[in-house]
Amino acid sequence: MTAEKRIEIPGQEIIAGILNDKGGSDKRLVLITHGAPGHKNYYFLPLLAQRLPYSSFRFDFRGSGESGGKPKYNNMSDNAHDIYTVANYFKEQGYNVFTVIGHSRGAIAALKYAADLREAPPLSHVVDIAARYKMGDSSRLKDSAKQDLADKGYFEWPVDKNGQLFKVKVTQADVAAYASWDNSHVSRISKATCVLTCHGLNDTVVTADNAAMIANKVSNHTLELIPEANHTFDGKEEELISIITSHLEKHENSAFERAQKFGHHNSICIPRWVDVDGVKNFRDIGGWPLKDGSGYVRERTVFRSAQLGGITEQGIQTLHHLGITAVFDFRSDAEMKGDSERMPDIPGITHHPSGVFTDEDFAPGNQEKNLRVFFQGPEGVCKGYTEMLYRAKKQYRKIFLYLLEHPDDGILVHCRIGKDRTGLFFMLLLSLCGVDEDIIVNEYGLTNLGIWETKKRIEEHAKESRITPAQLEELLTASMPGILLTIKHIRTKYGSLEEFVCQECSLSAEQCQVTIKAATRFFLLSDTSRSYGCPDPF
Repeated sequence: MTAEKRIEIPGQEIIAGILNDKGGSDKRLVLITHGAPGHKNYYFLPLLAQRLPYSSFRFDFRGSGESGGKPKYNNMSDNAHDIYTVANYFKEQGYNVFTVIGHSRGAIAALKYAADLREAPPLSHVVDIAARYKMGDSSRLKDSAKQDLADKGYFEWPVDKNGQLFKVKVTQADVAAYASWDNSHVSRISKATCVLTCHGLNDTVVTADNAAMIANKVSNHTLELIPEANHTFDGKEEELISIITSHLEKHENSAFERAQKFGHHNSICIPRWVDVDGVKNFRDIGGWPLKDGSGYVRERTVFRSAQLGGITEQGIQTLHHLGITAVFDFRSDAEMKGDSERMPDIPGITHHPSGVFTDEDFAPGNQEKNLRVFFQGPEGVCKGYTEMLYRAKKQYRKIFLYLLEHPDDGILVHCRIGKDRTGLFFMLLLSLCGVDEDIIVNEYGLTNLGIWETKKRIEEHAKESRITPAQLEELLTASMPGILLTIKHIRTKYGSLEEFVCQECSLSAEQCQVTIKAATRFFLLSDTSRSYGCPDPF
């Protein structure tokens, strides 16, 4: 059931807004911001809040609507700070603020907030509706305003404040300050944040070339141009809202519902799945926070997946867009049945064969023998994984060294379904980076969301492997208790997973530290603003 409730967020100047609560256990929240001059209930914003499948909070920036403060012309920094204040308020109430949708100047503030956000995980989505990029464009001013500036040194800017019309005097200095606002920070938005830009082709207030400028600056970006739509999308509200909801639904990838089914906590169900056509279980291992609070694993740098034999041309383009230049495959030749299970030659991407097992391991009788241990519950999985770690350590070392030598390259690591050999490698890498054990186990368990097979395929694969369909389904399931026992076993024997990497993968303590720096981003904990040295308080 949807309920709307007016909320005032306290401070020196209150921020007033409306919480549209969809109810249920999903605590994800969308923040909706307005343009200038405007307020939380103008144009399509109430309808957007109603149509979103998530709870939302649309609010008035300070100086607008029912919020405190005086109206200001050059207020982009203040608006971005208001988003920070609102997000923090709702985080303290137990919500997960995962998306910010902004219109016009509200979109400028949303992009600024996303660019300067230094907390993990990054925002999942920013939806930019008709944001201006080139602030110095003199065409934004009406001829009458230009004339008043020339004649009187100011023009009057009408602002709706709590139902009353205020006229703000805008001087030449205000106009110059507005024009000097630099939006190039959008290039700093986390690559893990999906940015959607929606712009009307008939927008004469903010022309559509601004959308193209933003698209060229943001790494993870989708551009939607709407024919015949003006700046406020009059008569095009339904089309605009449909584009936004469809975009969010597409990136949802059903992971949230599946995570609930498998018992994952909401906090670990953050969008990290990447849609690579023809490849299953493809996800980014970045974005996880470090347990000491100092930073998070670099996003859009290291990826994991199932085998690439079925990748399409569209999927290949996605690999290039992600910046992947190296692929490490833990399978042996005996596992690959013809070209249909082999990665095709892809210009610009180097394939690194990294087989963990020998062809003899897959000879008749040997494969069934090796698989038996995995049918013995978590203890059997632990035993099998421990043996696998020793078999794989040379290949793991190869990837660690590659990360050391190519810290800025995007790499993909995979095996057949991206669960066991791949999962153990990322168990070690995430531990080396300082990620909490609980997160490591849950990240491993996400494979249960990324791998699916039809009943017919399960029966075919089971017959090929000389096991029952039920046994194959057990093999396809990521055993979280099993990997937890593996972690405890390694810790008992070596003291830590990091020490296993040093001893068994033959990495020095210095090399481990360089790997950590290559694979993580750090907060400046002494800097409470958590920004890039900007004057904004976040």
